[in-house]
Amino acid sequence: MSTRRHVAGLALIAAGLLAQEWRTTLQSHDLDHPVLRRAMRAVLLPGTSFVPVQPFSTDLAEVWQASQGNLSFFLVKDVDPYRGAKDVHWTAHPAGPDGGDLLKAQYEAAGLQLTLLESANVVTLQVSQPENPFPSAPDKSTLIQELIRKVVLLNTADHKWRYDLPPDLNSDSTPRLITTHNAPPINEIQTRDDRADIVIWNGSLYFVFYSKIAQMDGWAAEDHWFSPEARHSLAR
Repeated sequence: MSTRRHVAGLALIAAGLLAQEWRTTLQSHDLDHPVLRRAMRAVLLPGTSFVPVQPFSTDLAEVWQASQGNLSFFLVKDVDPYRGAKDVHWTAHPAGPDGGDLLKAQYEAAGLQLTLLESANVVTLQVSQPENPFPSAPDKSTLIQELIRKVVLLNTADHKWRYDLPPDLNSDSTPRLITTHNAPPINEIQTRDDRADIVIWNGSLYFVFYSKIAQMDGWAAEDHWFSPEARHSLAR
């Protein structure tokens, strides 16, 4: 077995254990939706399972186009890897036993360290502020409000998002899912404007966005986002 496959196998086991923790913690709150669970499992994949890619490479042309369009609806320009951010490191993960097709960007912007992971259905953005790490922040509510302001495009022609933060964020260390005000359940999302989430899990904070296509019934197949040719090239 190659080193890369061995590492990927160990990562899959670890991801499975943490995914079980996610299910156990959140089932009682009816938050264990497969779309969200797959997205949070994907953030655990090791960097060795991703392959460097050049932005706007022709073999991923449709993926770049979709990603650029989605992020322009979700993110403030300064933290958008296609618009305001500089020195973005792009990698990709072809679908396999450890998950679907994934595009990943790592970069710094607006005084933040960001890791963006995108599938055909979900964008997760892990955000940290080096001088005020989330796990040790004395006032997590204030920190989250600041991060929302820096990251999320709250008001557009198509959506008006507002997060109602719970009052016990400083005292409760369990995984949390915070949705935008009056957001529908994940099963009822019709468009990418319907809902955005904040996930607090495993000591990190993630912004979660749903790339739902209005004309599509159900969710896209996450293992068919890349073309067969692109997947073959990345797997070599």
